[in-house]
Amino acid sequence: MRGLMDDRSRQVFLARVLPELAERFGLATNSLALLRGHRNLVYRSSPPTGEVIFKVLRSAESRHSLLLGEMDWMAHLHARGVAVPQPYRSRNGNLVESQAANGWHFSAYCLESIEGRLWQECPNGREVVGPVGRLAGKMHRVSVGYSPAAAGAKLSTWSDMLWFKSPADVIHRSMPRVIARCIELRAALDTLPAVDNGPVHDDLHGGNVLVSADGPLAIDFECAHYAPLVSEIGSALFFWVWKT
Repeated sequence: MRGLMDDRSRQVFLARVLPELAERFGLATNSLALLRGHRNLVYRSSPPTGEVIFKVLRSAESRHSLLLGEMDWMAHLHARGVAVPQPYRSRNGNLVESQAANGWHFSAYCLESIEGRLWQECPNGREVVGPVGRLAGKMHRVSVGYSPAAAGAKLSTWSDMLWFKSPADVIHRSMPRVIARCIELRAALDTLPAVDNGPVHDDLHGGNVLVSADGPLAIDFECAHYAPLVSEIGSALFFWVWKT
């Protein structure tokens, strides 16, 4: 947590923000065990109803609607039998709760905790490729015509991704040919019909697939957006080839 905020902000977060957000989801602060805190703060809690994952993100207020869109899609998938953790609603009935303090904006959500190993840690990782493909296919089948049900929720589109929206801001200037190619690809993709577009996870790599006793589950939907469905296959293959 030390790298996420200065000492004063950290004190305010621990004394006021974390207890308030946790209470909205029925969690006691002393039940929270910090699992990791690189970009976001991820806790495990064991309330009387069972173990859960509680995640707190420091982000711009405008990010709230996108985070709500991610949780809404996860809830849509879980309700239709897709292997994803179940999002839990707060006592206010919200999938995402927010709190501002000391110039920061924090958002939080709560998920079902599931036992398993990350795909990248499985010795038989190649055997998981097929099940992950079928998982992605089911995600897409049950999402035909999907639009967020939660008020204010939205998913971004592929054209909002920085790689295409402003490649010069995310690709080092020493690679002008890569930047030029991204601009060319954006122009080409703009000409394609949107008939096969839908919500995609777009980040199904070994660290975002949890392999449980019942098979693989998709986790971490931070990159979810609307895009051509075939891009899900492309991104998954990229990560698989890159890692192997």
